[in-house]
Amino acid sequence: MLRGLVGSEMCIRDSVYTVLVDNDYVKVLDVKFKSGQSDNMHQHNVFTGYVVNGGKMLSTMPDGTTRTMELPNGMAVHRDFETIHQVKNIGDSDIHIILVEHKNIKPTSN
Repeated sequence: MLRGLVGSEMCIRDSVYTVLVDNDYVKVLDVKFKSGQSDNMHQHNVFTGYVVNGGKMLSTMPDGTTRTMELPNGMAVHRDFETIHQVKNIGDSDIHIILVEHKNIKPTSN
């Protein structure tokens, strides 16, 4: 099971993720990708995020499919499903995101 590779566990070792808060309810992550930097394959539960400094990211799924995403500054997002992916900053600027993983909210879908 990939749950052992949660973004907040596996990716912290990538120096992309810094834990700001970790309690019974949430894990708040300060996520910073330098241009060209990537993390490892990992899983997020339900999360809410805010893009402080956006850019262009490539998301790779476990089956190898990819998706390019343009993240604008100030974008807010909430995902009520589990996400498994590996992310790479393919743009020219550094990307900065504040991510809140909700520990007690069950995913509604995959």
